[in-house]
Amino acid sequence: MNGWFEWLFVGAVAVGCIYLSILLCDATLQRRRAAREGLLMRRSVSDLVRMMVGEERSIPRLSLDRAVRHRLLLGELIARLTAAVYGCDPFPLAKLLCRSKVDRALLRIAKRTRGLRRACALKLLADLPSFELVVRTVARYRDDASREVRFAVLLVETASDPHRVLQRIADYEEPLSRCEVAELLHLLRRGLLPIAYRPLLESENGNLQRLGVVLVELFAIEEADRLLLPLIASQDRELAAWAFRAYYLLHRPLRRKEVVAYVRQMDRIDRCILMRSLALAGYTESQARWLFGEKLMPRYGALVASFKRSLVCG
Repeated sequence: MNGWFEWLFVGAVAVGCIYLSILLCDATLQRRRAAREGLLMRRSVSDLVRMMVGEERSIPRLSLDRAVRHRLLLGELIARLTAAVYGCDPFPLAKLLCRSKVDRALLRIAKRTRGLRRACALKLLADLPSFELVVRTVARYRDDASREVRFAVLLVETASDPHRVLQRIADYEEPLSRCEVAELLHLLRRGLLPIAYRPLLESENGNLQRLGVVLVELFAIEEADRLLLPLIASQDRELAAWAFRAYYLLHRPLRRKEVVAYVRQMDRIDRCILMRSLALAGYTESQARWLFGEKLMPRYGALVASFKRSLVCG
């Protein structure tokens, strides 16, 4: 009996050693592949830049063509370049993508996977010059079980048809989160979204209002403060929180009935968090007295003093 136990123990140890060896070999191969892919991507950047600025008429053969995942890597590289370069001609890049069949490879990934992997493939498609085939194909994922996938479909459709951007955002049934608004602002940097904040803030659609609030906050549009006040008084508490954050980051006066009413309905913990945010934004004790009253002002004064000391001594 002891002999059988010893043989089983030795066999288990041998299997464990073999498994650890496979894991180490796999990790080593992955590191080598990542290093090689990084080298090939760096070599391909100069060829793509020359093509984008017009120095290279023909579509170049890239070093990435020798990589195993060359289609996926080419899509990532072109997405990075289009995000970093404003106003470039998309036709040469679209021609290169069509020759390499990058869109078809990403659509196959989206078809064979689900969840986050499918969403990542669709978001990469949104960053690339779009084709009609891509837009028709991704429409099947509008009712996907994953929220990330449904939002990725919105990105693809938005990037493909700039003239219907606001309509597509308004038709999106779920309230946008801050991360999703940030993804949409990525399209803004590519010149696909308008910067007219007033129609967005005055809209009755919550998603358009959220986009307008973040635009005001991002570009520090101080004259939009009066348009933020009705949103602060809104029954949508998430939208009201977004609007109030944009309002105090613009350093606008806090002695407004909408602002005072919003702060007074906060519980004690949220009010203490707000104190720290207002002190960090640079509001003095006299400016914040209308919000916190005499009981909490000593605490706010200590916060203001600590931030001033960190600025002077920091």
